[in-house]
Amino acid sequence: MRNNVLIPCRKVFEYAIDDKLISSSPCERVKNATVQPEEPEPFELDEANDIIANLREQAGDAWADYLEFAFFAGLRASEQIALRWEDYDAKAGLLHVERARVWAKDKPTTKTHRPRNVELLDRAKAVIERQRARTRLGRGAIFWHPDLHRAFNDEQVRRRVFGAAVARLGLRHRPAKQTRHTFATLCLMAGANPAWVAKQMGHTSTKMFFETYSRWIEGADKGLEKGKVEAAIRPKIARKRGQK
Repeated sequence: MRNNVLIPCRKVFEYAIDDKLISSSPCERVKNATVQPEEPEPFELDEANDIIANLREQAGDAWADYLEFAFFAGLRASEQIALRWEDYDAKAGLLHVERARVWAKDKPTTKTHRPRNVELLDRAKAVIERQRARTRLGRGAIFWHPDLHRAFNDEQVRRRVFGAAVARLGLRHRPAKQTRHTFATLCLMAGANPAWVAKQMGHTSTKMFFETYSRWIEGADKGLEKGKVEAAIRPKIARKRGQK
């Protein structure tokens, strides 16, 4: 709240300085409050499947596929709606992610300013294949707004559709952006290498990734890494001289 109030206040005083009404801004030495990152609140796999099924029944196949891709590709929403058919390599099962779409405008880079290749899971790849019949001959975007039959202007609209499905199912409310956290935690709990998952999601800092998802990484280990070390350092049984 503090930061949201400071933004317009600073702007007002900037105008006052430009108009020579004041010489300095009272906000000059007021610092923004530290923003604490939100804790992930992912959905369980069964919950994700229930949401997708409910959307398919209540909102249609196109909305169900859009959210299924969100759950199993792990892209940022702004990246997903900016995807174009030339970004997809069907033979290799790769998706080149290099842009984001915000307020109806394509930005030439992603949030981290780093393009990446995403190895699509089979469920995400199957969604894109189903999208061929809907958008392949259209104006370039892989995902269109299912109701307006054109490219998404922004990711805001999915919140309403997603939230309605969560409410119909009686699940604890969590926003649509938790689909990305769900992808991360499902991968980690399946035993995927955290560095690979971080790369898939476009994290520039593995440190931040480990801090965000530490409890899922620890939960997925189940003693596996310790077992590898134990096997490597286990004392060898000495052979007696002359024994083969």
